[in-house]
Amino acid sequence: MKKLCARCGKPFDCLHDSDIEHCHCATVQLTPSQRQKIKATYEGCLCNSCLRLMAESLE
Repeated sequence: MKKLCARCGKPFDCLHDSDIEHCHCATVQLTPSQRQKIKATYEGCLCNSCLRLMAESLE
């Protein structure tokens, strides 16, 4: 499914609803605290680039 990143607006393929194991978001390691901050800040999925940036910048 094509989605727009809730952070940067870039289009990306999201497999969350059909094949979560192969979705890019399943490969990004986030702590529970990071997940909560992202969920509280953005409504919807983030692209791989933004997820990786969030993983590096959020503590």
